[in-house]
Amino acid sequence: MTLYRSARAMNAESIEACPGDVFCWYSTLAKKHKYHLFLTWDFDYVLLNTPKDRQYPADFKIHSSQIQFLTPTSCQFSTVSCGTLLTLSNGQGLRTLNTEFVGNVSSSTLLQILRHIANGGMAKPAVTNRISGVIADFTLNAGGQRLTSTRC
Repeated sequence: MTLYRSARAMNAESIEACPGDVFCWYSTLAKKHKYHLFLTWDFDYVLLNTPKDRQYPADFKIHSSQIQFLTPTSCQFSTVSCGTLLTLSNGQGLRTLNTEFVGNVSSSTLLQILRHIANGGMAKPAVTNRISGVIADFTLNAGGQRLTSTRC
């Protein structure tokens, strides 16, 4: 099955970012390296964070067993910050950010996160439409199996 991929699925530096991929790069806002979980073919992503005392309604807890490529936190959970949906702009390539691909979450975990965002009304309509497209792609593709391409 051939799945929809926008022109942005492969950026100018030829680094592909597929739904479920996790990259690490230095965040100038946080002033430290952060983990970024890509949600769509259009470089929409959220941050993976260590849980804090204060949780937000949009946060999605993910067990360390679902992200085995990251060092487990002391509480065995990480937080997906679904209330802050970000998108890389056309001119901001992954290579220029000195990114490191660290792994990908399973299709079932990605679908849980995407449904949490879509059902929570947390995203702008354009992002919600892209998220709905990924949900449809993964649901229709052999019961949610990981996609196949060079790395997806």
